[in-house]
Amino acid sequence: MMLLDFIRAYLAAPQRPGRIIVYGRHPQRWLTALAPETSVWSGLADEVVLVRTSCELLRLGHRGGRQSLVVPLRERNIRHCPRLYWGLWPSRRAVRVLADKQAFARYLVAEGLTGLAPRHFDGRGDVRFPVVVKRPEGSSGEGVALARNADELAQLLNEARFRSRTPVLQAYAGAGVDHVTHAVAVGGRIVWHRTYRYRLAEGTAIQTPKTVEAIETVEESAATLAAFERLLLPLAYDGPLNIDTRRRADGQVLVLEINPRIGGSLLRPEHVADLSACLAALIANARPMWRRQ
Repeated sequence: MMLLDFIRAYLAAPQRPGRIIVYGRHPQRWLTALAPETSVWSGLADEVVLVRTSCELLRLGHRGGRQSLVVPLRERNIRHCPRLYWGLWPSRRAVRVLADKQAFARYLVAEGLTGLAPRHFDGRGDVRFPVVVKRPEGSSGEGVALARNADELAQLLNEARFRSRTPVLQAYAGAGVDHVTHAVAVGGRIVWHRTYRYRLAEGTAIQTPKTVEAIETVEESAATLAAFERLLLPLAYDGPLNIDTRRRADGQVLVLEINPRIGGSLLRPEHVADLSACLAALIANARPMWRRQ
């Protein structure tokens, strides 16, 4: 029956599916924000289903001979999502480059884009203090610390959280204001975006959920969006992403990292309209993923 359902759904591929499947494990806060009964889906889908595993996805993806549009939540879900459905998500190469901060540092060098981000140091001997120490993976400020001198750096590198993989050593971006830009891109071009500015607790060097005192929506400049696209175009990036930046007093915008997925601050209750707009952009630009080159 599953094979017959798939054949029927495949033949009906030219029509954008009315069923949305949200795929992946996430904290309850995310699942609450994306629940089928919430207003975030109003006018966007006939049916919304949340699944946690690839087995559930395969079982429900072509149920009743109907095709589905899949929204993978995390990087690992994107990597393992079967290309049997409609969707808009990045290539595996794009996920490899952006989800791993070491790979992102190498990508900046290879593409001649190092001027858009803080300097990355090759080793301890090249470091200029203060320096930011980052685990290659992680989000929400997890596995990120600031070393102000060689002794602090040595102490951090000896901690268990930084011993599993060689950490990234990134120049401290200096005093400034942290922003996150949530976006949807098609082929590296941004088709929707929303930027939030963070007000951090006094004396905060590294942004984490605990150090954010307030979030406000701001307009993004055309020049900054063009700079973001310079980072995305070589990857022909498709799908949602969030870009963490620090804006300095001299106007310089430094990209700290890019996460190839829907960003967590979009899931806050006060941002439901922005989340709905993001999902609308994903759905409007979705296509059969098995046809993607």
